[in-house]
Amino acid sequence: YMLHVFGAQVQYDPNKLSAGITGDTYPMTLKQITLSNPVTVIPDVAFLYCKGLETLVNDAEVTSIGNYAFLNTGFVEVEIPDTVTTIGVMAYAQSTKIEKVVIGAGVTEIKQQAFALLESLQSVVFKEGENDLVIGDEAFLGRFEEGYRGYVGRSYLGEIKLSNNVVSIGAMAFGFAGTYGEDP
Repeated sequence: YMLHVFGAQVQYDPNKLSAGITGDTYPMTLKQITLSNPVTVIPDVAFLYCKGLETLVNDAEVTSIGNYAFLNTGFVEVEIPDTVTTIGVMAYAQSTKIEKVVIGAGVTEIKQQAFALLESLQSVVFKEGENDLVIGDEAFLGRFEEGYRGYVGRSYLGEIKLSNNVVSIGAMAFGFAGTYGEDP
């Protein structure tokens, strides 16, 4: 199935997020989204748990990606457009198929855990921008689990290309990155 969004507004009840809703209760058959103008904001939880979502055709001038907007989706590669300035909390977190992330030149803020727990992530590239870029705490935190002598990383991240406009990197922003199976 394919969904076309033409300036539509997604509404949700934030109380339901803490009421035990799981990925099993969300659509799995949605494969592609096409965004067209006048969409400028992808709101909070817009495509939360759409595990089958693999393709985003962005013909819009999106400036903001909300909190949990694409949490636990099926993307393999994510390229944030240059028009985007803010990427919300856990916007793409837990999307276990993502292998590559390209951050657009216009991004000025990547919030906490925006790309956390992406166990297939291999490459993160930041395009050169003119405005200062702040990377939040645990923004690219790798997946981890408790091991024999502490925590064991589960991340394949092997390449991080930071741009010259990165002015702040939060605590554990790349924690457990590139540590697949290493026991401290």
